[in-house]
Amino acid sequence: GATATIGIENSDGTVGTQIGYNQAVLADGTALRCTDRPVNSPTITTASLAVGTVGAAYSQTLTGSAGTTPYTWSISSGALPAGLSLNASSGEISGLPTTAGTSNFTVKVTDNAALIGTRALSIVIGTPVSVSTSTLAGATVGTSYSATIAATGGTGSYTWALTGGALPAGLSIATGTGRVTGTPTTAGTANFTVTATDGVGRTSAKPLSITVSGAIPGSFNKSTPSNNASSRPRNGLVLSWAASTGAVSYEYCIDTSRNSTCNSSWVSVGSARSVTLGLLPSKTSHEWQVRAVNTTGTRVANNGTWWKFTTAT
Repeated sequence: GATATIGIENSDGTVGTQIGYNQAVLADGTALRCTDRPVNSPTITTASLAVGTVGAAYSQTLTGSAGTTPYTWSISSGALPAGLSLNASSGEISGLPTTAGTSNFTVKVTDNAALIGTRALSIVIGTPVSVSTSTLAGATVGTSYSATIAATGGTGSYTWALTGGALPAGLSIATGTGRVTGTPTTAGTANFTVTATDGVGRTSAKPLSITVSGAIPGSFNKSTPSNNASSRPRNGLVLSWAASTGAVSYEYCIDTSRNSTCNSSWVSVGSARSVTLGLLPSKTSHEWQVRAVNTTGTRVANNGTWWKFTTAT
């Protein structure tokens, strides 16, 4: 047959060149008999390496095939990310990455017969993922809500998920954007944990909360005494007003000057929609206002206008 030149392993363990199938020539030209067994150089079978994170322990082990074990591993060009090193015996790349970025390098494996294999590889080191949103705006029952939770660091886009607790009833989170939307149906404070996952599986979790206030009380108006009424009784005068949707209690205020605020305190009358006043000074102008209060303390004045009356002599 045709004569071929191939690498062989000689009976004494030296490596030479086989010409045809039964003659070997060493580097110095000496012809030797051989075992007729060709020798294959080692091959690095690791095709890619996992992404790492600054400050997080990293470990990946290179693998190879063919050649004669044991292998010896080394970096022949380029460099590993800062903080990582290669174990020459095991092929493990490990350590604590200190700098974000992409490192390109060539790995060399040398087998027990001094044959060599190489492969170009790279390692991406990313910054840690961190949910950066610290607080979320409050919501109101029956009112459309929208707020977006944000994150920093990591690699690629984020995926969002609730990993503890629950959002207020009526709200949901978009897994692709971290946007919380909907229309709340129940007043109260909802506590939950949201987790951001980046494009290579790194995560960050953060506890957050949303407080939902009761529906803003509906508009209403005062009833008696009519606005600008005169000669009203000085004692036992009744102030009354219409009902407000969503109100659980009412507060009134009466003043002797037109300043749109009370010089004295607002007084709660519970769910009652009237109050009987005590003795008032004679021939004195008074202005009064009422506001409705919902389950979470949100208040609204009736129509924003103070009504006036004057007492009799």
